[in-house]
Amino acid sequence: MRLKPSQANDRLRHQRGLSLFELIITLLVVGIVTATVTALVVTAFDRIQFNERFGQDVRAAESCYETILAIHEGNAWSIVTGSGGDDPEPWQACGPCDPGEADSCPADWTEITNTDGWVDSTETEELLNACSVPALPSSNGFECRGVSLAGDRATQFRIPIRGNNNLELVIPID
Repeated sequence: MRLKPSQANDRLRHQRGLSLFELIITLLVVGIVTATVTALVVTAFDRIQFNERFGQDVRAAESCYETILAIHEGNAWSIVTGSGGDDPEPWQACGPCDPGEADSCPADWTEITNTDGWVDSTETEELLNACSVPALPSSNGFECRGVSLAGDRATQFRIPIRGNNNLELVIPID
């Protein structure tokens, strides 16, 4: 059946615009794109917050590192007089090992929960005790152990940052 030209024009005039099916498909595509973009934005914001917290934890660990290093460089450790001579307090608390005998050093870390008596200054002791407070309740505070460093005695400190990330410092005793 052939349409008359006037009927063809009427039909084309009514075909302008979107059908209901086309409108539903368009809304569906817009919804999927919007959900994807929203998920990406939320993930980006979560990552930014995580990085900020991680940065704070790194700065706190660096502060502990600098405190321990400053105490050592300033010869401010309390001294324990023993049969082997005068040793700094952390050397005794962290498990000493004999000089030159790396095998006698304890492999296990000693968790430090209290640094009372390690230094003579109350203010310095407060700074050092702040290092023993873990950044996260589920993590440990800082730890230490005696080590042999090229035949010399040393104390190794491990300061947790977040997760399995640590900042380590080795301080020679002799």
